[in-house]
Amino acid sequence: MRSDQVDRAVEDLDMPIVMATVLLAALLLGASLLSWLWWSPLGGQFELARYRVTDHAAVAQRVMALIPPEAAVSAQSNLVPHLSRRTWVRDFPRLDGVEYIVVDFESWGMWQTTFDIYAAVYESLPALSFCPIYEEDGLHLYRHRQTGPCPPGLE
Repeated sequence: MRSDQVDRAVEDLDMPIVMATVLLAALLLGASLLSWLWWSPLGGQFELARYRVTDHAAVAQRVMALIPPEAAVSAQSNLVPHLSRRTWVRDFPRLDGVEYIVVDFESWGMWQTTFDIYAAVYESLPALSFCPIYEEDGLHLYRHRQTGPCPPGLE
């Protein structure tokens, strides 16, 4: 009895609806595959050079390694993710309670403020008791004078 019901149900299927469903599924799958090939970093646009550590990025890693792990730090927006495991991280030009400041003039990244405010705070760092302790390849590392003495020659 059941096989007769199934046979009738299959016979009653409107074949154009089934074909339209299959066609739509094929189009969606095809569009998904094409977009993966076109835009995915693992598709046709893969370039290994995009994923290599540049000389500048290596310098940035070295500069950030100079900051003690427990120190409060203010960093340029594009450097903050690299320091995010710290307890106290601020987006430069926010300086409340920070001991170290790191900015990078070679790979600009300031999304939280205007250039005028950014430049004004940067230029006022010596007056706010911050002294430069290291500079390389556009990366500038500052330390608050209460945290430690300023090295000669960089001020």
